[in-house]
Amino acid sequence: MSDKSDAGGDADPFASFAPEAVAAAFASFPKKSDNPRLFQARLTLWSDLIISTARSRRLGPNTLVISTQGISEKFKRKNGAVPLGMGIVISELIESRTLLSLSDFHASLSTDPWTLSAIATLPIRYSFHLLTRTLFAVSPVDFVVTPLLDEACAAVLDAFQPTASTQPLDGLLGFDELCGEAGVRIKSIALSRADLALVVKKLRKSGKVALTMDPNGNVELVRFPDAPGTAPAPLTAADAGTVAVRRTISALAAQVAELEAREEALHGDVVRALSGGFRTRAARFLKQKKQVQAVLARRAKSLLTLETVHDRIRAAHADVRVVDSYAAGRDALKAVLKDERLQVDRVDEVVEGLREAMADYKEVEDALAGAGELGMDDEDVEKELEKLVEMEEREELKVRENASHVAHEVSGASMDALIGALEGMEVATEAPSNAPKAKDSKEPVLVE
Repeated sequence: MSDKSDAGGDADPFASFAPEAVAAAFASFPKKSDNPRLFQARLTLWSDLIISTARSRRLGPNTLVISTQGISEKFKRKNGAVPLGMGIVISELIESRTLLSLSDFHASLSTDPWTLSAIATLPIRYSFHLLTRTLFAVSPVDFVVTPLLDEACAAVLDAFQPTASTQPLDGLLGFDELCGEAGVRIKSIALSRADLALVVKKLRKSGKVALTMDPNGNVELVRFPDAPGTAPAPLTAADAGTVAVRRTISALAAQVAELEAREEALHGDVVRALSGGFRTRAARFLKQKKQVQAVLARRAKSLLTLETVHDRIRAAHADVRVVDSYAAGRDALKAVLKDERLQVDRVDEVVEGLREAMADYKEVEDALAGAGELGMDDEDVEKELEKLVEMEEREELKVRENASHVAHEVSGASMDALIGALEGMEVATEAPSNAPKAKDSKEPVLVE
């Protein structure tokens, strides 16, 4: 029976393993040169386990970043067993770039030539650790799990990709807004604020989003493309102002909701105080209610004003898009009209030639229609047709007369022959009942 729980009490990644499989996984790693197949199988097992455990945030507070410090203890069993080859596993994952140190990830976002050359020498800089296998005893480091980072980037792009119905400013988000929206839109992978910061920084490197950051490197604004197949527009001070307006609207909306709840609660206090006969207390609650109502009215008015401003900003962006479309259409039309085939003289020449061609075709068509008649008059055709009909009728009458005459002759000859045969026959009028019958008689015997 397998051990189904780990030291932390979370879901056990080895729950489906047989006891002997768990023991083999926790045993010392074989030498790569002695048994390459077993080494690779053990490495694949632990690589998959580390990635799946990181995805469920059992290796730290984030999904995309894990710490090497005490990582073996994260897989400790209740019987005290810890994986003996974790240093080898992590070193191999670093060499394959499955794990990338957080500092090297941030360096990879830079376009500085020295930084890029430093990144290219990562395998060399880790060679000592790969040989000694003491990486984590010497220098615990935070690492980015690159397969999970790639998956998170794809999920974010899919969740925030523009569509045909995308409105202006839909792709413009403050980082707080992005974190809130990502929690709602992305279900395939859980991402913390730190995870999302890594994601959008990598997406900016590939040109998929635009960012602004404060001097400490914290993400402030994020812009996704406004239309499918386009690049994100650069962020401006006006965009920062728009996000600030939207942030204030959210704060005011929360305050208005809180004040409305407070007003309702005070109204209940007034009613209960009056019902209990506590007029002084009711008056105090009523004064508080009046004060809350005054603040609520001011906040509601400010909220309405800011919402109107934001709506007009959005409408202005839509107008800009329309004007840009007008300009693009104007430029396209001008470019087409510059074609020499659309010059006025050229068009007149083509139209005149077309008219001449149509006139020539009409003459040919009329000639072909006249040739089909072959000079024959319709009256002559009718007379010839009547003659043919009369001849056909005479032939049919003659055939019927001949057939009637032949049938009459055949009928008369047949009747004469039948009468002659009957007259040659003798008919016995009386026949004795005891008269013997001749067996071989050739005379016909008539039976009355």
